Parts: sequence; structure tokens; C-alpha cells
Amino acid sequence: MRSYNIIPGDAPTSSGPPVSLDWDYDPTNVTTYNLDEYETYRTNEAPRRNKSELLMPPSHRRQLLSDEWGYSRHQVDAAAVEARRVAENRCKTRKNLKLQPMEEMMEGTKKRLGKLIPATTKSNANVVSSFRRSKST
Repeated sequence: MRSYNIIPGDAPTSSGPPVSLDWDYDPTNVTTYNLDEYETYRTNEAPRRNKSELLMPPSHRRQLLSDEWGYSRHQVDAAAVEARRVAENRCKTRKNLKLQPMEEMMEGTKKRLGKLIPATTKSNANVVSSFRRSKST
């Protein structure tokens, strides 16, 4: 079993700084368990937590990052601001998705109208200019 450091995360949240596990770990701090013993321990002594038990309050995340992992207040605040911005952008995207069927319908109509109304081509322009020249002489 490996222990990973906690770093400011990038998950969108509107309440405080997000936390993530770092990719790096200390290879000298690895613990090995017998799988059967570990499964027995997980079943009897440390059963899985439910979803509400896995939630970490914003104040606890802020404390972990600053007090225990040494991130500055500025770094923690910057992570919280960025996460809030990403969360707001995702919210806007979800709202705009409701309009997507209408936008697709309008694009299809525009394509069909474009096929019905022929565009002026170079050859048509050449014919018109030749006609004008012949009339003026």
C-alpha cells in the first residue's frame, strides 16, 4: 500500500479548495499486506464508508492543504477560485445544452436553404461581364 501526498486539486466545486492525490509517492514508505488478512480487516474492523462519510468539509480541505501540506494561503485561495470558475462554466454549459436541438435545427435549415438558392459562381460572373462589354460596344 502506498501513501500519496495531497495537493490542490482541479475538480470543480463551489465550496472551498478541491484536493487531489499527487502522482508522486515515497517508494520507501510502502506497506505490504496479505490480501486475505486485509480483506478480513476491511470487512470486520473497517467497513467501507458511505457517500456522506466520504465528503470533506471545505474548512477541513483548507486546513489539510495549508497546515499539514504546507501550501500558502494564496495557493489554496487560487485553487478555490479556479475550481469555482470551472464549476460556473460547467453550469453554463448545462444550461446551453437545452438550446442545442434548436441550434441544430437552424443549422440544418440554413444548409437546405443554401442548396435551394444557387450562389453566384465565377462562370456566371464572367458571362455577365462579357454580356455587359458586348452591349457597350
